[in-house]
Amino acid sequence: MPSCAPTSAPPRKTRGCPCRTSATCGSTPRCSEDYIVPGVIGIILVFLPPIISAIALAKEKESGSVINMFCSPVTKTEFLLGKAIPYVIVTFFNFTLFYLFTRFIFDVPMRGSTILLFASSLIYSVTIIGAGLFIAVLLKNQISAILVCAVGLLIPSFQFSGFVSPTM
Repeated sequence: MPSCAPTSAPPRKTRGCPCRTSATCGSTPRCSEDYIVPGVIGIILVFLPPIISAIALAKEKESGSVINMFCSPVTKTEFLLGKAIPYVIVTFFNFTLFYLFTRFIFDVPMRGSTILLFASSLIYSVTIIGAGLFIAVLLKNQISAILVCAVGLLIPSFQFSGFVSPTM
């Protein structure tokens, strides 16, 4: 549990609406945006990328166009990498936008190494897209891929994001 010791940080600028629900942690005021915005980033990055990648692969399986890939010289690994890499790039770009919004629009204070945050988010993007492709490989149609992604990934993301049990 982080300590709430007084800090000598300068007071935060408020853009637009001031914080309505604020708590003080030592002498530093805390706004609800400090806790909600990072949780929203986690939920969006856990829910949308695997569903989109699972739908794309499941659609090809449903339409039968994936059979054409078996006749080509492309290996299964190259096929899955070709499916995953564009979604990883888009997911990492989304994370970068979310980080910039969090940092400069919502003025949420960030602690720690930014380089480490971006490196771990790239690893996270590869992993979560791989989870979506894995679900699509196991299932036969798009509806079941959406349901398994929603139940298997969205519920734990709410549990781990801090929405169900927020901590300070």
